Amino acid sequence: ILASILPTLPATVLSIGHGHGLLEAHLLNNEEKALRILGVDIVRKTPQYLPEQNHRILPLSTSLAREAEEAEVWIFIYPRSLSLVRQYLDRFVGRTNGDNETEGSKGKVRVIIFVGPRADIDEFGHECSRNGGWKKEVVEENGLKEYEGFVVWRRVSRV
Repeated sequence: ILASILPTLPATVLSIGHGHGLLEAHLLNNEEKALRILGVDIVRKTPQYLPEQNHRILPLSTSLAREAEEAEVWIFIYPRSLSLVRQYLDRFVGRTNGDNETEGSKGKVRVIIFVGPRADIDEFGHECSRNGGWKKEVVEENGLKEYEGFVVWRRVSRV
């Protein structure tokens, strides 16, 4: 399901907090679709599954990957903190002010994917809505546990 959502080369998919890199490695080995995936995390060693050229270490859990500005897709799998999501959105998408105008950067991100606890979906969605112009799509038939959610937010406008 996830591979069908992702864009092909030359677009970049940024996986924020990839852990061991198993999901990203699986996506890179997809024979039906050529993908460019970069994983960023605070892991101090090369992930077990993700090739070194597809991995970058961030110095702190609060650090933001500069590649987020050029990536068309961001993937958050069980993000440690929704405040980190807010920081990415504010810096690389911009904030919508009271006049419905966007302040700040206008990066290339068009799709944001969240996989994590269903209990966090509304708060994650709130962070997206603060930054205007997103359509929420819940992926129901996803093979996850009942308490897990898979949601895709697609950019519908550049406010």
